[in-house]
Amino acid sequence: MKKRGFTLIELLVVIAIIGILVALLLPAVSRAREAARNAECKNNLRQFGIGHYIFADQNPSGLLVSGAFDLRRDGCPDTYGWVNDLVSTGAAAPAEMLCPSSPLRSTEKLNDFIGTLDTADGKDSAPSERLAAGICSQMFSSTTAGSAERIEFVKANFLDAGYNTNYAQSWFAAREQAKLTVNAGGTYITTTESLKGYEGARYGLRVRVSESAIVPTQAIPLLGCGAPGDVDEAILSNDVSAEMDLLADAPLAEAFNDGPAYADLTDDTVRLAGDGETVFSLGTTADGEWDGYQEKEGWGNPDKSSSTSLTASNTTITINYNSESQRLAANLGNDKQWAQDTRDWFAWHASTQGGGSCNILCADGGVKTVFDLNGDGFLNPGFNINDDGSAEESLLVSTTGYTGSTVELDWFDVYCGVQLVSRKNSKGGSESIELDWDLKFKSGPFLQNAVVYTNDPDRKEIAFEVKGLIETRLGLTDDNVTFTALSSDGPQMKEVLLYSKTWQDLKDVQYEIKADIPGMKVDFLPATDEERKSVKARSARKVRIEVPSELESGYHVGQVEITAKPSQSESSEAPSTEDSEESLGETVSLNVSFNVKSPGAKFFSTLIDGYGVITLGRIDSAKGSELLKINFRVDRLTPAWSVSSVETYPEFVEASVVPLDEEIGLYQLQIQIPPGAKPGNYYSEYAGGVRIKSDHPQLPQVPSRESGIILKFHID
Repeated sequence: MKKRGFTLIELLVVIAIIGILVALLLPAVSRAREAARNAECKNNLRQFGIGHYIFADQNPSGLLVSGAFDLRRDGCPDTYGWVNDLVSTGAAAPAEMLCPSSPLRSTEKLNDFIGTLDTADGKDSAPSERLAAGICSQMFSSTTAGSAERIEFVKANFLDAGYNTNYAQSWFAAREQAKLTVNAGGTYITTTESLKGYEGARYGLRVRVSESAIVPTQAIPLLGCGAPGDVDEAILSNDVSAEMDLLADAPLAEAFNDGPAYADLTDDTVRLAGDGETVFSLGTTADGEWDGYQEKEGWGNPDKSSSTSLTASNTTITINYNSESQRLAANLGNDKQWAQDTRDWFAWHASTQGGGSCNILCADGGVKTVFDLNGDGFLNPGFNINDDGSAEESLLVSTTGYTGSTVELDWFDVYCGVQLVSRKNSKGGSESIELDWDLKFKSGPFLQNAVVYTNDPDRKEIAFEVKGLIETRLGLTDDNVTFTALSSDGPQMKEVLLYSKTWQDLKDVQYEIKADIPGMKVDFLPATDEERKSVKARSARKVRIEVPSELESGYHVGQVEITAKPSQSESSEAPSTEDSEESLGETVSLNVSFNVKSPGAKFFSTLIDGYGVITLGRIDSAKGSELLKINFRVDRLTPAWSVSSVETYPEFVEASVVPLDEEIGLYQLQIQIPPGAKPGNYYSEYAGGVRIKSDHPQLPQVPSRESGIILKFHID
């Protein structure tokens, strides 16, 4: 009997069934893999949380986190910052515990190690002793910025040693609190400097601050999945390691959230709190007005509801405590909403809710999952951006990032206020207490005990100690002088005050340069009576530091050791051997850092990915594309920078540059694929692009990379 085989139709049916089964199976496999990556990310963060408390138990200052993983702002990462906290205690290995769903394999701070790019504002820079701590002293002295030796040094001593991450800190974990001061007129409390660096905020978060805050520790965020950094800072400048997927032009992650910011509702922008930002007026409750919690016992109490009027920045406002809008984004003044800028976190994990999800470690060691509900990738803490939805396209190509007003971070779950305020600060009486001691110590330290009686119902008596030293013999109003400049700028000069609260005369002053910046000059000048009185000193002199700009781009560190002695009559009056040590003089150190930057340009567009690529998608040849507008800003140069031509490829791509404000270097690049363009696939590497040319010798092309901006599209 003849055997019968399968017919062609039967084979096709079987193949079709197998194809359907595979199509049904693949999404399930993909979801399972993402679920595994999400679980791994959460486990990473939980281990980091355990490691933070192990570090806190060993830290004499009670720091839960010592600061950011940021060479320029915090110091050498093998000595300072949260990554070192975990590596040095052996509690975790951050370099081996990256967020598995994120395509970013390091932070933009890797460029700071290499030295070709600088991702920190010069005035935010750490003191020079922090920069030269640990292995960084050898790195700066034995290798040059951008060299093969520097890259090999960074790989061997940092990346291979475990100092790497793609998670981003909260501003609270990196900086804890803003430093505040009284303005010149004595009417407002203001910020002192940029809140991203040590001049304007603290280093790290203390356990006692997190545990005494009005906000419970389970709502204080520490770490989250890092967002892509700015295109001019977060593109890897050089090949570092193929096995780590860290090759030139690789996109990098942000390091930590930028801190307190406000939404300017007049133009849908988010602006960071800067130098001299007014945060509340004198005479009001200093610890609550900035973010609307003057009556702090109402926090987290759904049964308590009250309202009050406050005066802030000459604007009267009314706050309803515990209302939904108040606890999501605090309103202070006209058209402003204050909250944390959370755009350094990103929803990398797949989710069924809108865009994606992001895992966030909190101060109690727990991990929370928050969701991007509108698909922009970022997590809005309540900024009322684009409330009517009309400006979504323009927000995508601006610096805002948030494209809508959808609230994705409830402050009861993940706190996004501007300060961590103690729950005890506003309890008890409001009257001030003045205490006087009659201290007559020739030398220190001294110790005094006291008891203060209060009308606080919880604490009728407060016992405390006052410790101190004798009046300052020799001091500086600032022992760190930081310069930043473009390579074409002229010499820069800064002055600090050298003073003594003990000696009446500071004539015999000498100095020695311990770490030299080539061309640095040091001069001593007389100080005015007003300057001397401003520091309540008996004598003072001005120290003038001048640095040239004719230095190669990079970071330069110097140190001046200043020695001063009292006048001969003062030193001869010393009655004892101990006091006669004054005649030997005293020494203080002045640290100088100078960041010489190469000129460049910054593009403000979320359409440009980490590789400098704009994906236009499919375009109808008969209609062409819509006009794409991208703002960019060029560093100020002498002579001024200007456009000589705009090159495009293929030639049918139309592009032009429109000046928006040439005085500050603001321009707009306009790109369009015109109707009638040749159909074809332009997705291959360097198939399409735009280069902005200039005759300026220092910045002949924008962007500076050889390929310019890369365009990818398909014309039907």
